[in-house]
Amino acid sequence: MSNSLLLNGPTGFNFKRPTIGRIGATDQLHPYVEAAIDAMTARLRTGFPAPEPRASERVEELEALAAEKDRDAREAQSESDRGARLIDEAYEEHAKAEDYAERKTAEHDEALRQVEDKTRDEEPKQTGATARSAKTAGAGAQTAAPDLKTLKAERDKARAAADRALETLETVKSQAAGYTEKAREANRLAKEAGRHAAEARRRLTRAKDAVAEILGLPIFSRDPQVRTLLSTPSSPGDVDLRQLIDRYGYTAEFYAVRRLLAKNASRLSFNLRNLLAEEEVVEYLFARVLLVEGIDESEGIFNAIVDEDRGGELMYRFASEYALTRLRNEKRLAIPEAVLGAMVARLHEEPVLLRRDPFDSTLNMLAAEFVYGDAELALILKAEQVLGINIPAKLQPALVDYIRRTNEDITVINDQNAPYFISIALSKLQKEDVALRPAAYGDTVGVEDYSVSYYEDRITAPEYERASVEAAAQMYLTMVWGDMLGVFPAVDRIAMQSAGDGQAPILLEVRSRELSDDLRMYVLDEEFRDLKTGRVSRRVAPAERQMFYRQLFGLGDAPVVEDQHVNPDFQRYWAVLMMETVKYIGKVEENGDNYSSISASKVYQAIEDLQYNLSAYCTGLPKIAAPTMYAELDFVIRRILDSDDVKQQLGRRGSQSFWKVIEQVRGMQDFTPLRNKGMYGHKILSTVARATPALVEDQSAFEDFIASVEAFILAEDQLAEAGGSMASLQFPGFFGFDSPGMGGFPGMNGGYPGMPAGGFPGMPAGLPGMPNGMFGSPSGSGMQDATRSSNGARSPTDDWNF
Repeated sequence: MSNSLLLNGPTGFNFKRPTIGRIGATDQLHPYVEAAIDAMTARLRTGFPAPEPRASERVEELEALAAEKDRDAREAQSESDRGARLIDEAYEEHAKAEDYAERKTAEHDEALRQVEDKTRDEEPKQTGATARSAKTAGAGAQTAAPDLKTLKAERDKARAAADRALETLETVKSQAAGYTEKAREANRLAKEAGRHAAEARRRLTRAKDAVAEILGLPIFSRDPQVRTLLSTPSSPGDVDLRQLIDRYGYTAEFYAVRRLLAKNASRLSFNLRNLLAEEEVVEYLFARVLLVEGIDESEGIFNAIVDEDRGGELMYRFASEYALTRLRNEKRLAIPEAVLGAMVARLHEEPVLLRRDPFDSTLNMLAAEFVYGDAELALILKAEQVLGINIPAKLQPALVDYIRRTNEDITVINDQNAPYFISIALSKLQKEDVALRPAAYGDTVGVEDYSVSYYEDRITAPEYERASVEAAAQMYLTMVWGDMLGVFPAVDRIAMQSAGDGQAPILLEVRSRELSDDLRMYVLDEEFRDLKTGRVSRRVAPAERQMFYRQLFGLGDAPVVEDQHVNPDFQRYWAVLMMETVKYIGKVEENGDNYSSISASKVYQAIEDLQYNLSAYCTGLPKIAAPTMYAELDFVIRRILDSDDVKQQLGRRGSQSFWKVIEQVRGMQDFTPLRNKGMYGHKILSTVARATPALVEDQSAFEDFIASVEAFILAEDQLAEAGGSMASLQFPGFFGFDSPGMGGFPGMNGGYPGMPAGGFPGMPAGLPGMPNGMFGSPSGSGMQDATRSSNGARSPTDDWNF
């Protein structure tokens, strides 16, 4: 039996396999990943233990024969049972006839006895009988004679009927015996056919189990025992996966899956599309899903193959581990097996694109993070100390390789000359356009930094690796709730009017020390605490938020940092998504709510366009700022607006909802449309972030997405109807709604909602990369100069202390 699925190369079998066509190109793949695909393809060409030719057909034939014999046996048994019933009926008829004959015989015998007795008693006496008496007695005897004759006839007739019933019984018994013998023979044949079919099925199952045992082993396994099992040589009778699929009778399903892959190629992720480009990989995944998972329908197999957490993850794990091993071998890095396993685990936890540049950067960062304590890194540390620089972690693997090659080819680098040689290497790397930047310390930014809470709804945004799109979704919620709805300025208005002469319409009496500390931090110190991490950060100024909104969503006219690009396409892509979703809903309604018969390809294409667009523009500062801005929103809501003091004193009619506090402060009756706009807009973008081709196949998830779009459009309609009254609301000196088209997104009428004509309180005099005086900063705002660090020196990072 062959177990050489993974570690052996081709075994001499040169099976001709049909060409169906590649799904995608691999010209942008990292070279290590291309090598991994080649190695994977070679390993998957090895032989597998094969069932007998036409084994599946033979099993089907035997099972069909067994079923036919079983039907014959059931029919014969039915005849036998009918014969038994006929015997019972014949017995019953014979018994009735015999009983009737005996009864008639008894009646005849009784009548004969009576006649004889009467004749004897009425015989005329010889001594005194008159002629009349003798004549009467003779007449009575003659009257009884006809009765005896009738009874005798009935007796004879009943006896004949009983004899005939006995003959019928014997005939039926003979026929029933034949039926029983036929049923016994039919049952024997059925059992024999069943045994043959079961044995053929067991042989086929054993062959399948042998293959399933191999296919079930992880292709990326680092277990030595698994590797030993996988390296067993092939046997002469083994076949390849393609022939195996044919022998098991799933050729039609295999070609159906290939057609589905070709049809949906453009909707697959970059990683999956390129990993499925080889025929052998598709054959392997098809056979694995069929034999290991037990799925035998083409659509189910297709869904399992393209599932990023099943077929996609299996191939990604192999490619990533192979690439790390190749990196270790080619770069000659001193990475122990245990450390390599930890690096592999990191790649599995945080999957990355297998494109050349991002994957190369990831490999280098992993090597820099996990390769520690060897002589080369000690020399790099020495050079950092002497040169007074901080060498980025991404450059360290290249420097390690440089040191080792130099030690072999030129001279030995040691503590004395390391700074000289390493500075030369760094200069060369800079010329090769490898950017130098400070090395990062501490925790990396993760998906959890971009999760949000809907508070009263208590819905937590899901995690997904496309962090840029999740960051955009998070910033969108902050924009709508924080600035459009007015969460941020509401706190400032509460603080300002409560600090007046007591005649203001809004007056808050702070009773809680906790609320007092939080208000002091936020209003006076212009800081807030991240409730997740406990870290204290400065408030993000309104102009900075406006800048990020414009940069990411292309809304408003706020100045942006020099060399930063404004997203010109988001509004168009968003409008296309809304339009295609509405068209899809219309088609579904016309078709009687039959989702399965309506193509959602255009909706998914619009989703992909948004994914690519936001991934390209939500980078750098917007991506860094998104969790900070949401953390400020979270702090304001949870610690201030949702506090008991604020809700009890400022909430409408004593409501315990902080939303009623905002309505009271803003002087509005209902903020539900804006609240829904933010919530459902975030839901849409968050679904866009985690969308894969499987989304449109999952009816429940896709219906949820469609429902979110419908709810968003409804909120926009409600905002358009109430646009006049809502647009008239302003906070003097604060971030207000001064745009008549504030309800629409995208396609704002009159500019970005809430963009004031003047300056913003507390804004620094200048921002990095912007002309001085771009945003006005009133004197006495209480905010320290944001262009200076805490010790008075200018720091390029002080202005962006998110």
